[in-house]
Amino acid sequence: MPAESLLRNEVHLWTIERDHSADLPLLSQCLSLAERQRAQRLRVKQRRESFIYNRAITRHILASYVGLSPRSVPLTTSPEGKPLWDNEAAGSLNSLCFNLSHRGDLAILAVSPSRQVGVDLETLDAGNNYDAIAKQALSPRELALYDQLTAQERPAALLRTWTCKEAFLKALGVGLSRPLAEIEVTFSVCEPARLLAIGSDGESPGDWLLESWSPRAGWFAALATPREGGTLRLRFHRATSLRDWDRSLHNLEAAS
Repeated sequence: MPAESLLRNEVHLWTIERDHSADLPLLSQCLSLAERQRAQRLRVKQRRESFIYNRAITRHILASYVGLSPRSVPLTTSPEGKPLWDNEAAGSLNSLCFNLSHRGDLAILAVSPSRQVGVDLETLDAGNNYDAIAKQALSPRELALYDQLTAQERPAALLRTWTCKEAFLKALGVGLSRPLAEIEVTFSVCEPARLLAIGSDGESPGDWLLESWSPRAGWFAALATPREGGTLRLRFHRATSLRDWDRSLHNLEAAS
């Protein structure tokens, strides 16, 4: 399932559903040595398997945009462990900006030809103390609105807000190093997602675009990207199995 052409004013958003029938040792062959070593350091089996699967499908998706084999996709890693397009290794190859977020068996991958992107994915968890999280993550204005909601409404409202804020920080490349309570977004589900304050004198919330959606019931996702000239077009895709890329997998099997 090759990706569609990626235009300059587009961001493609891939919902990735884990295929538990996938041959993980086979998939790991398209990872770099550093990625395989990182996977081996993950002692929890579920985390290790998710890492291998998500990195493999990320490579397959990116490869389909640039006409390479998945193992040839030029990736490097930030000091925080975030995968990045390696412009130096890519040479004259067109660059891509991308960001991945995953929880359990679901992941979201954002891909852009040039603009920085950040995505976050969260799901409802009955074990979380959402009231305690809200006191740490929400601004005073947001917290006042949160307190007006019923107990049943609060978790969804908080996660929608959280994903927007974390997507913004990931687009900046700073992770959670900046306090979430310094960032404000539109809180009501009736309002389009929008940054209202970002806690920095050098930046304007109007310079950023937000998109919030639910990839499945009980799940919340958000995209943040800098606002640039013209209209941004979002294209949503779904990848349910790496078998969608049969040719790439056949090549891997032939080489094994």
